[in-house]
Amino acid sequence: MAKSLAMALLILSLVGCSSAEDEPSAEKIEQQLVGALHTDATKTEVEAVLNSLNIEHSFDKYASRYQGVIRNTGGPMDHAIVVYVYMDENGKFRSVEAHDSYTGP
Repeated sequence: MAKSLAMALLILSLVGCSSAEDEPSAEKIEQQLVGALHTDATKTEVEAVLNSLNIEHSFDKYASRYQGVIRNTGGPMDHAIVVYVYMDENGKFRSVEAHDSYTGP
């Protein structure tokens, strides 16, 4: 019993406990995107930033925006972050928004 408890404590200390500060949030992702993209960023630059942040994405030509998602970010519920990166009529970066999305079991 003592060996099992010691082993469990060792594993917990090695793995650590994630805190809310470590978990991604829509606000943090939005801040990262705004910081990485400049006003005249091209589609190529936007795609490079989305890829560097491991955000799965596609481009909606009718809405002129990238839509992306970060799935299973952790926590007791299924948490995803939905990202929209809007482009202007010339294909240049205009704005970004990100939203937390939760689903239960």
